[in-house]
Amino acid sequence: MYPHHGCGSVALSENGSTLVSAGEHCTDIWDVETGSLVKSIFVGAEEILFVTVSSDGSVVTTINEDGELVFWNASTGVSMGYFYLHSHGINMSCPSSMAFSYTPLVFTSGHANGVICIWDLIRSDYVKELKGPGGNVESLAFSKDYSQVASGSNDGVLYIWDVVKGSIEKVMKEHNTSIRSIAFSHDSLLIASGSDDCTIITWNAITGLPVKVLKHDKGITDLAFSHDGLQIASATSNKCIYLWDTTHGTVLRTLQGMHDLDVRTVLFSPDNRHIISASNSICIWDKDAKDFTRPFTGHTAAISVIALSHDNKLIATGSDDHT
Repeated sequence: MYPHHGCGSVALSENGSTLVSAGEHCTDIWDVETGSLVKSIFVGAEEILFVTVSSDGSVVTTINEDGELVFWNASTGVSMGYFYLHSHGINMSCPSSMAFSYTPLVFTSGHANGVICIWDLIRSDYVKELKGPGGNVESLAFSKDYSQVASGSNDGVLYIWDVVKGSIEKVMKEHNTSIRSIAFSHDSLLIASGSDDCTIITWNAITGLPVKVLKHDKGITDLAFSHDGLQIASATSNKCIYLWDTTHGTVLRTLQGMHDLDVRTVLFSPDNRHIISASNSICIWDKDAKDFTRPFTGHTAAISVIALSHDNKLIATGSDDHT
C-alpha cells in the first residue's frame, strides 16, 4: 500500500517500474519493485486533478485545478517545462473529463460549456478548440490511432470528432441522459457508450449507426472492450460486473457478490484472460472460470482510479482513503 495525501489520480508506467500518485498538493513517485518512495514533488497550493507517466517512467505530467500543466523529471523532481491551459480562456477549475496520450503527446479536456480542448504537449501549446452544440462533456475517448476523439454529453448525445480538422464527423442520438463512459474497440471499428439510462450502446464507428443495445438494471459507471473486441465488461451502480458478447449483445456472465460498494472501474488484462473491477476493493476475475480469482483488500474507502501494467503483473489503485 502506498500512503498518500488524498489520492485523486494514479498512473503506472508501461514497463511497470514507476507508480505516480497525485493528491491535493503533491505528487509522489514510487519504485514499484521495492515499494519505496523515490521522490515527492510539492507543486503548490492547487489540487492535482490529473497525473500521467511516460512509458519508461522518466517523465511525469501533472495538471492542477488552476490549469497549470507541468512536465517533471521523475528522477530529479525538477520541472522540465509548463504552460497554463486557461491562457486561452479555458476555465480548468472543474474539467468534467480528460484523455491523455503519449503517442502522440496530446491532452484533451472536456468542459461544462460543451468545449473540448486539444493541446500539443511537445510544443507546449494549445492546438484547437472543439465546440459542440451539446451540454457538459461527461466522457472522452481517443480512437486507437488518435485520429478521432469521441465525447459523451450530459444530454445523452455522442459526438465523433476529426482531431485534425476539429470538426464533428458524426452525431449519435440514442441515449436519453448523461453518457458516463466511452470506449473504442482496439481496431476502432466499434464504439461503446454507457449511460445513466441503464444502457450501453455499441456503434459502428464508420457509419455512426447503433449496432446493439445492452440493457442493465442500473446506470453504467464504467465499461471496457476486451483487446480482441469480442466482449465488453460493464460496471454498474448495483455492485455487479457484466460480461457481454459484443456480436450478439447477450450477457455471458454476471460477476457479483464480492464488492461492498458500487463498482467504479472495470478493465480487461491485456491478455484478455482476466477482468479487474474496483470499488473499495479490487477483484480479479478469471473471465472463463466460474469463480473470481482473488480479491485485493486494504482500502477503507472507494477506489477512484486503477491502472494495470502491460505485462499483467502489477495493479495500481488510488482511493478516497488517502492511499
